[in-house]
Amino acid sequence: AHRYLAGWCARVAGEIVAAGVDDLLALPLYPHYSYATTGSALQQLAAALRAAGFAGRLSALRSYPDAPGYLDAMAERLRATLSAAAPQPAATVILCSAHGLPAVYVERGDPYRLELYRTLEALRGRFPGWRFALSFQSRVGPAEWLRPYTDEMLKELAGQATRTVVFVPLSFVNDHLETLYEVERLYFPMCRELGMTPHRVAAIEHHPAFIETLAAYARAWDAGRAGVPAAELLPPDQHWRRVGRWSWLAWALALLGVLWLAFC
Repeated sequence: AHRYLAGWCARVAGEIVAAGVDDLLALPLYPHYSYATTGSALQQLAAALRAAGFAGRLSALRSYPDAPGYLDAMAERLRATLSAAAPQPAATVILCSAHGLPAVYVERGDPYRLELYRTLEALRGRFPGWRFALSFQSRVGPAEWLRPYTDEMLKELAGQATRTVVFVPLSFVNDHLETLYEVERLYFPMCRELGMTPHRVAAIEHHPAFIETLAAYARAWDAGRAGVPAAELLPPDQHWRRVGRWSWLAWALALLGVLWLAFC
């Protein structure tokens, strides 16, 4: 089931019910848990299943930020890039650029940033002698998001005599808009303007070690050793935060305008 393609979740829910499934594991392709990603995806799936008449048990895998196979796949992709680019470690920063998140989510207990650091530290341990950094991309709107922002981090790195930046898609397991476009079309030119040479590590995609990790979790769930009730992972009510105070303000001003026109 795809989180952002219209109809897919509802269609798959119907197929699950039609197949007579009564015990279901939701296996997220988000390695790091967040209310906004795994949480909201499970919320969507649970609603689609209810609408389709599913009456069975829905379990979910929470996250796997430092699963050995996941790290193996990332490390192999990174080694391939470093081998091809052959940068000097002392003048290179391996920049783990993750999808951003409104800061208020973390303030309310979202574990996303902590799980990202677990991945980064585990990856750093496999590459002694190389400098690593974490930054956040893909922010939207006027609200404060997790810092440091990737574009601001690049300026900071340039001021530290960095000559090469190797982008690692830390929270993305496949290549798409935010790696192929945002990193290569937006951040690469910025790097070059700042006097740095950029490289991008390919996402792990269908790397055998990653696929085996997912399969191992499925087998462990089947044996009763993995997974938790999906209801335990649903996000808290954050409608106000998701819609945003600026959107509410805009609607309030529009309403006041309508009332003013009606009574004046």
